[in-house]
This record gives sequence, C-alpha cells and structure tokens, in this order.
Amino acid sequence: MILKSVDVILLFEHVSRELDSLLVMKFHLEALGFSVEVLPIHYNRYWHVVKYRPKFVVLPYCYSVGNPTRELYESVHKGVAFLNLHHEQFYNEGTKEHLIPSDDYSKNMHHITWADSFANDLRDVGVRRELIHTTGNPRTDTFFLSGNQQVRSVLEGYSKMVFVPTTFSWALVDESYFLSISAIDKDEFKHRRAITLASAKAYFHDFHQLAKLMPNTLFVLRPHPFEDLRVFEGLYQDVNGSRPPDNLIISREGNVYDWLKYCSLTVGWCTTVNMEAALFNIPSVVYHPTEYPRSMDLEFFSSIHIVKNRDSLIELIDTPEKASGAQDFQQFCEGMFGLGDGKVSSRISHVIKDNMPQKTSICWRGVCTTLGRALFIDSVKNFLFKVGGLHKCQKNFAGILEDNPSVHTVASRYREVSEDLRGRDA
Repeated sequence: MILKSVDVILLFEHVSRELDSLLVMKFHLEALGFSVEVLPIHYNRYWHVVKYRPKFVVLPYCYSVGNPTRELYESVHKGVAFLNLHHEQFYNEGTKEHLIPSDDYSKNMHHITWADSFANDLRDVGVRRELIHTTGNPRTDTFFLSGNQQVRSVLEGYSKMVFVPTTFSWALVDESYFLSISAIDKDEFKHRRAITLASAKAYFHDFHQLAKLMPNTLFVLRPHPFEDLRVFEGLYQDVNGSRPPDNLIISREGNVYDWLKYCSLTVGWCTTVNMEAALFNIPSVVYHPTEYPRSMDLEFFSSIHIVKNRDSLIELIDTPEKASGAQDFQQFCEGMFGLGDGKVSSRISHVIKDNMPQKTSICWRGVCTTLGRALFIDSVKNFLFKVGGLHKCQKNFAGILEDNPSVHTVASRYREVSEDLRGRDA
C-alpha cells in the first residue's frame, strides 16, 4: 500500500536520544485528533516517502541542502509543512557553522528552540520570527515518565550510581563521515580527533580504576548515540587490558533521563547532559583529565565545576553535594534549555496544529522515481541489515544499527508511554 494518508510524520535519528520523546509527542498529537507515524530517518527513507501521504513532517535536524530529507518529501508531496526539532542546540567555535541553518532550504521551515539564546542565533542568520517557536527541550519530558525497569534492575545492590555520558564520536566514528561534511575543516578535524582519542583513553583508564576502588558504587559509561558499541568496548579493553569490573557497565539502554533519575553524580567531558542533570537539580561536573583546548569549550563550561584529576573526582563521588554547583548554574541551564516542566511536547503539538496545511498534492513523477529508489536502495539496505552486513558495506551505519527498530518494538514502547501518560493525567 502506498500514499496512506497521515497527518504528521515524526522522524528520529537515534532511538536512545529521541524515540521516547517523540512517542510522548505522538500521544499529545493524537489527543488533538491527528494521525501520527514515528519513523527512522536513516532506514527505509524512500519507501516511507511513498508509503505515507503526510501534511506535516517533523525533522530531527536540517542544517543545509546537504540534508536531503526535506527535498525528498517535497519531490512527492507538494505543500507539506516541515518542523526542525534541532536536537543539537549548543556548539563551540568549531561546530557552530555546522549546527546553524546555512541556506534558504534549511531556514524556510518551522524551528523549535529550547530557549531564547538559540532563537536569537536563528534570527541572526535570517530565519523569520514567525517560523521560530520557543518551547523548551522535548527530551526533558521523558524525565517525568516512569523509570525504565531494566535501568532500575542494574542499580540493585549498589549504594550510589555515577552516570558518565560520553561524547567521543570525533575519535570513535569512522573519519569518512566527518570529512564528508563540507563545513568541517580537515586539519581541525584531525586535531580534535587526536584530543578526543586521548581523552577517551584517559576516561576508560580512570573509571576502570575508580570502579575497582569503589566496589559499592555503580559506574555507567554511556556511549554517544552515533558510536559503534563494539568500537567503544574494544578501546576500553585495549586501554585496560581487561573487561570492566562488575560495577562498571557500558550501556546505551533507555534514554539519558532513565539514568539521571537515579544517579548521585553526572560526569561529562563535552556534553549537554551536564546541563540536563542540573535542570533537575542533579549534581553534575565536567571531567577533563587531558588537554582540552578553549576552542572546544561549550558555553556552560564557565559556570560548572571542572575537575582535572582523578583524586578530585573521588572526593566529589564521595560527597556529590559539593558538585551540585551554585544556584546560578541551574538558572543558567534553565535559560539555555527552558524549563523542564513535562509539557514541552504538548506545546510543540499545538505549534504543529496551528501550522497544519489544509491541502497537499501529489507529484506522480516523484512517486515513480522514489518507488524506484526504494526498490533499488532500501530493499538492498534491508537485506544487508537482516544478514548483518550493512555496516560492513557502509561504515557509517556501524553506530546506528540499533536505530532501525521493528514496527512491533515501536508500537510496544508506545503502548507503555501512552499508559504512563494516561496514568499521570488520571
């Protein structure tokens, strides 16, 4: 069946980062009377364009014409509206150019901003005010869902848990991915890759030692959503010459809020999860055991406690209240993220409702072209995925194999989220 009418398509890049929050959004959109499909952006991209006939498409990102999803939908569906969720809204000198819309293609759509600071940046590059909607970060809504049972089960028997969301993609993702991005300077990339690799090795060594020193504390190292778990685990073992101690786990289970609910301390290298922790008054520090250049600083580094040696980190693990930071850091985070009040997805749903097109049309030439691409590209990728060969043929898929959940998996998780939300409203 092709061209099944649906009001809204919500596209996700990473299951671990976005899926739960999009399912919360689906719940609110359906409460407004809309039909909604939640789909992966990297898989069956051509087939989904012709399988559904949407009025509104919500994108996880769109920085330039180099991100083809909008163009693909417009080649088939005339008059469809687009919303960019902008899942990356913090940057430094080296990444800002890549993360801000850079052309009319990426600017002329609706944009979600978490707070005024990113809204101002969008206006500065020419995005029209009426296309900018400041709502807060939809991912924060998942903090208010019931805790993940698998997460709770691994905490049993430990007095505390230290959550370590890592961001070592510059070093652990195949370099061909980064070098294919025109906004990234080749020499600067190599410099950052070397710095990131040194930091990753230091993290793996130090937390291995900390886990052995503190057997009653659970340490959770969480790889970035785009990193290949096998590469991550392989480097850890190369650094330490052994597998992790029993009280250190490497896990991408659930979303970050499933872990933040229960952790006593969050330790980050270059991640906005530090700020997400602070939003909910969870002690949080930055750990820089090796060289960290000022050009890679995130804006909040000036307001957070930065630790540079393992002994200082031990002290903060023992007394995490010393890392909680002053009230000003929490206020700073609220100013950058907006309030985490559990109602962000509801606000975004009303943005979609207020900007829903009344009518769209079909370009049949585009349908035929896209069907052909679905047959010759999607079907081949699906076959390679099923036989375990996709990441061997296309290295960029190595870190996102888990971002192709089955329809059954998504439906099952949505039932859980829906029951949770209905129970909260009761």
